[in-house]
Amino acid sequence: PLGKLRGTVYAYEGVPLVVTYHPAALLRNAGWTRSTWDDFQLLRQVMDGS
Repeated sequence: PLGKLRGTVYAYEGVPLVVTYHPAALLRNAGWTRSTWDDFQLLRQVMDGS
């Protein structure tokens, strides 16, 4: 399941990947909003090189 992949930075052919939910899924599951925000914070850290 997708939820088990969240919270970790993966690499695919040397490119960092951050798993999160599709935006349409957030419309159906408002409770995932905080989790998705956390995913984007992790993505920001990766992009900033932290």
